[in-house]
Amino acid sequence: MKKLLLPLLIVACFAVNGVWAAAVDSVKVPVKFSLTTVKEMLLDSVSDYHATNPGNRVLSADDTVGFGTLEPGITYHIGSTNGTATLYMRVFANTSWELKTMGTGNFSDGSNTIPLSRLEWAEDGAAQTFTGFSTTEASTKTGSASTTLRYDYRTALQWTDTPGNNYKTDTYWKLY
Repeated sequence: MKKLLLPLLIVACFAVNGVWAAAVDSVKVPVKFSLTTVKEMLLDSVSDYHATNPGNRVLSADDTVGFGTLEPGITYHIGSTNGTATLYMRVFANTSWELKTMGTGNFSDGSNTIPLSRLEWAEDGAAQTFTGFSTTEASTKTGSASTTLRYDYRTALQWTDTPGNNYKTDTYWKLY
């Protein structure tokens, strides 16, 4: 009886929870990585003013917002509340972000100027609140995930503005 009991005890010692401990050789291989913070913005499209197209817009051929030849006393609006916008931007982020905008200075044709604040921006949507551009950054939107943003531009020139050709300024959109 003693001879039969010993082999059963040895077999029982190597079987733990149905796994043969003596028959399996394993190596633990840890895996690790770091996930970087991502905050990137892509300008999808820019539009020019076009009076007869939906939203008064046509895609810009040169990524410049072009209003064309304007008359004083009329408000020119690129984009509308129905989803057509002047600018389409995509934010790619896995952390909190803030989008700000500003202009570089007054419109100039080389000798005449028109105040930068006559150019206004608003987030595209039903309840638009337009804000005049300035040379100080203005917060436009905050978030914490990837999203698509749409903004409209509008301008209205006054009868006191000096006629001229090719008035220009630059606007910036910065992601923080």
